[in-house]
Amino acid sequence: MWKRSFSFLAIYLLLSNELVASVEIDEKKILQLRETDEELGCSLWDAIPYILGGAGAAVAFGPSVLEFLGFTKSGITAKSVASHLMKWTATMSGGGVPAGGSVAKLQSLGATSSKSELGTLGAKLGYKFHEHFICKKKK
Repeated sequence: MWKRSFSFLAIYLLLSNELVASVEIDEKKILQLRETDEELGCSLWDAIPYILGGAGAAVAFGPSVLEFLGFTKSGITAKSVASHLMKWTATMSGGGVPAGGSVAKLQSLGATSSKSELGTLGAKLGYKFHEHFICKKKK
């Protein structure tokens, strides 16, 4: 398994280096973009309320939402949104639910109700919300 992980890491590093090498960095342009972001309220400091709000909401409401969708501690509930997602995922992937996929991750979250994982997921969603909806509207 570590060989597969290492090969993914190696491919990622190769591709990221290719992308970085192919882009010329203009320092003046970067400084202008940073100043523009700060003027528009799109800096990391402006995203903190969204990050904290997303993390708090995920920790507070995540377990009940997952249970409502059908991802429970005892498994996926029959005739729920989770069972339909599982059926659709299995159909699209050729007969089985892939390990590490979205359905598997949601089932893991529903089974363990891990506050740290839910908080991390909520914080990421809060940041993405700020980045895509708040900053895009202002630009």
